[in-house]
Amino acid sequence: MKSRFEDFIKQSAEQYDAVEYNPAHWDRIEKELNGNKKSNLKYYIGGALLAGAIATALLTGGEETRQTATAVKADPHTPVQTTGTATQPPLTKSSKTTSAPVQEMARMEPGTIAPVSVPSATPALVLPPAPKNEPPVPAVVTRKVTEAGMTASIKVNKTNGCASEGFYFTADVNVPATYQWTFGDGKTSDLPSPSHSYAQAGKYGVNLKLTSLIDGKTIRITEGTVISVNPKPTARFKYAVDEDANFSRVVELSNTSAGSIGSQWIVDGKFFNEEEPRIKINRKGSYPVSLIIKNDVGCYDTLVQNVVADKDYNLLAPNAFTPNDDNNNDDFLPEAIRHSDIAFKMDIIDPKTGSVIFTTTKQPWDGLNNNTGRRCDNGTYLWMVTLTRKDNSKEVFKGNVSIIK
Repeated sequence: MKSRFEDFIKQSAEQYDAVEYNPAHWDRIEKELNGNKKSNLKYYIGGALLAGAIATALLTGGEETRQTATAVKADPHTPVQTTGTATQPPLTKSSKTTSAPVQEMARMEPGTIAPVSVPSATPALVLPPAPKNEPPVPAVVTRKVTEAGMTASIKVNKTNGCASEGFYFTADVNVPATYQWTFGDGKTSDLPSPSHSYAQAGKYGVNLKLTSLIDGKTIRITEGTVISVNPKPTARFKYAVDEDANFSRVVELSNTSAGSIGSQWIVDGKFFNEEEPRIKINRKGSYPVSLIIKNDVGCYDTLVQNVVADKDYNLLAPNAFTPNDDNNNDDFLPEAIRHSDIAFKMDIIDPKTGSVIFTTTKQPWDGLNNNTGRRCDNGTYLWMVTLTRKDNSKEVFKGNVSIIK
């Protein structure tokens, strides 16, 4: 029984950043269990309390992570993506970009904090449909040319589009032939049905030379079609981090794109329609933030940047205190709630036994073990704070604090 129970606690502790599993703790428990049957209940209850505390923190924290997204600093080694065209593909974490990298804004000043943004069920932009697995069939027919017994024309899927967007061509000819395409921007192709994209906006004449495989005769379609390429906007955004607004870490996103008339943010799969949304996150990790913009000619651009939270938000809790009655750092309470009127419950747990040794809904911890009535020894202890917000929602924070005398 002990082995299965130990495995359960160990697996839970390994998922819980604040608790480091130590096999030596179990040696002590085993000795006590073997030597005193009356102590069995105490240690099993203590272990169950630790397991329950860990499970509560993980479940509550995991749910919060799934519902929010944040950034502390942009990872310079994380690829960024820009793809925006009128046939925008679905966003993926592996997308790349050529847009300008994300820049960090100055931190927000106290007193200027806006409410945390609420996701929208309806996106601000109606995005174009994703392209099908097969290229579109060219349907726009240019003028036909008949010469030397050959009849040919150029077909293209559209004659108006956006920079970096694919145009699909094919030749309709009445005899087997070879192909020599020129697209008007210095690029060529010898395929019967090529695709081509234009890097710059402008108008481009597409020419085709066909050579018959039967008798070697040629036919030319000069300026067979004119492609109008519209400029696309350039997506950019900045972000700033606020670490103590409403007991959360919040990322403020700012759209600094050029040439856009509409925008859409996607964070953790949720739509945010504000120009500068504020996204809450408490758990560390890397989160993709997508900004999609549209200009006045219907062209899109997308920037996807992974922003990284390098640590959990911990209510600005100190990592140590010195309960020696010198009126200097004598007690422990996370600073974010020390002078707040928000309802909370704080438990202090001894990781050696798994037992809760102090509980409060108001007073700081002075280092006293309520189970023994004595001051705790030097060492590291686990704290867990459950906040109850005005809407009765609860949120759990966790961390370690060391007693140093």
